[in-house]
Amino acid sequence: MQACLAAEEILNEQSGWYALTGTTDFGEISSSNSPECKLAFDIFVDRIIEFVGSYFVKLEGRVDALVFAGGIGEKGVSLRSAVVEKCRCLGFELDAEKNKKSLEGVVQEIGRNGAKYRTLVCRTDEQFEMARGCTANPELFN
Repeated sequence: MQACLAAEEILNEQSGWYALTGTTDFGEISSSNSPECKLAFDIFVDRIIEFVGSYFVKLEGRVDALVFAGGIGEKGVSLRSAVVEKCRCLGFELDAEKNKKSLEGVVQEIGRNGAKYRTLVCRTDEQFEMARGCTANPELFN
C-alpha cells in the first residue's frame, strides 16, 4: 500500500509540468522565458496540435471551428496563438487583437475574418456543470 501511495505522489505531484519546470501553474509557465518553461509550453502545444490534426483528418476536414475552453483555453492568449499558428495550414487563422481581448459572454470569436474555419473561445464552468448534473439526477441521492 505504501508503494502505491508513493507512486501516486510521484505521478500526481512530481511529474509532468512540475518535473520540467518546478511548477504546475500554466500561467507562470506560459509567461516565463526560462528554457524549462519554454520546453514545457512547446510540448503542450505539440500535444494539442497532434489531437487537432488527428481529429481534422478523421472528420475529413468537415469542421466548424477550433474551440478553446477551460481555464487554460480561456486565459491562454499565447497558447491560443501558438496552436492556431501551427494549425494555419488547415485553414485556421487568428486575429491577434481579438485574441488579446478578455472573454465577454459565453463564446467569443478570435479568428481572422475571412479564415476558412472559425476559431472560438468558450467560457466553461466545470464545477457548476457537475453540480447541475447531480441535481438533475435524483437517483444519485438515494
